[in-house]
Amino acid sequence: MGDGTLRLLKDVKEFVFVTYIHISQISMALNSDASYFTCKLPLETMSSYMNVKELRDVSSIHCIPYRKTDSKDTHIQNFIGHHCPSCDDYTFVFTPFTENKKLETKKMAL
Repeated sequence: MGDGTLRLLKDVKEFVFVTYIHISQISMALNSDASYFTCKLPLETMSSYMNVKELRDVSSIHCIPYRKTDSKDTHIQNFIGHHCPSCDDYTFVFTPFTENKKLETKKMAL
């Protein structure tokens, strides 16, 4: 991330979670939208900000068992203290919050 991007982001107070990708897909994701950036965060930090479908998708990547009947809180608890090889191979993609971006990210699939 260049200095120009860092200057643009310094005043942004909210970000939208776009997707969770393998590190081999970073270039493709960043090239698809100039406002996207990646950030490595612990799963237990991000889990409370994700919806149940996102939690299930990430659970599958990390081989964390889940039941469709489990509550969001149960899914979140499964990420506490978790670390596996996939944790090092995946990253979160974010974009600065705007009303337009919020709508676009719901439609986007990488």
